[in-house]
Amino acid sequence: MEIKKGVPASPGVVIAQAFVLDSEDVRIPHRHFANTTAEVEIKRFKKALTATMSEICEIRDKILLEQSDPSVAAIFVVHQKILEDDRLTRDVCDLISERSYSAEYAVSRALRPHIKRMQGLEDDYLRERAGDFRDIERRLLRNLLGQRREELGSLKHQVIVVARDLTPSQTANLERSTVVGFATDVGGRTSHSAIVARALEIPAVVALGDITTDVSGGDLIVVDGSRGIVIVEPDEETVRKYEHLGDDIHALEARLAQM
Repeated sequence: MEIKKGVPASPGVVIAQAFVLDSEDVRIPHRHFANTTAEVEIKRFKKALTATMSEICEIRDKILLEQSDPSVAAIFVVHQKILEDDRLTRDVCDLISERSYSAEYAVSRALRPHIKRMQGLEDDYLRERAGDFRDIERRLLRNLLGQRREELGSLKHQVIVVARDLTPSQTANLERSTVVGFATDVGGRTSHSAIVARALEIPAVVALGDITTDVSGGDLIVVDGSRGIVIVEPDEETVRKYEHLGDDIHALEARLAQM
C-alpha cells in the first residue's frame, strides 16, 4: 500500500480500479508541407477549425443540460471565442503561406506563444489558463490528423482515470456512470479541469507528481478528493474504512437534498 499526497481538486471518496490514460501529446508528422500547396493546407486547417468549434459547442450544450452552474459552460464559451478570433486564423494562415509550414505545425506555432505567456504569469488562476490553449491545440491537431480518443467511451465497469493531465473538455466528457474519479500528475485547484470536476461532482486529486508511473491499469486505488490523498493498492482495513466513509458521505448528501 502506498499513500500519495496531492492537491484536493474536487471533494468525495471513491474506490475503483485505475484506468491509465495515455497522455502523450499528438505527434506532428512533419513541419513543412510537401507534394501539396499552401491553399490545400489552409483548407485543411479551416475544416479542422470548424470541426473543433462544433465539438466545443456540443460540450457546452452537454454541460448546460447536465448541471445548472452557468460558469462551467462559460469555460467552453471562452474556448469558442479563442477559436473564433480572426487573429488565430490569420496567424496560422500566414505561417502556412509565408513559411510553408504544414497545417499541424502552423497551429502549434501559432498557439504556443500564448501557452508560454500564460505559464509565465505569477497569478495561479491566470497561469492555469494555459491548459485552455493546450486543450484547443490538441483538439485542432486531432481533427487535422483524423484522430479520436474513444477508449473511455468503451468502458464496461467503473474506473478511476489516472493521467498526466486532463483538459477541460476531457473532464467535461467523462462518462459519470463509468468514470467515478480521477488523479493527475499535474494541475491545480483553480484549473478549469478542477472547476468542471467540482461542478460534475467527480472526486479528484491533482498535482500528485508521478502518479502515472506509480499506478498500472487495473490497480485498485482510493481517491480522497476531500483531503487530497490517493492510496495505491490499499489493504483490506483501508478499503473498509473508505467504504464506510463513502457511505456516510452519500447518506449526508441524501439528507441535504431533502432539506
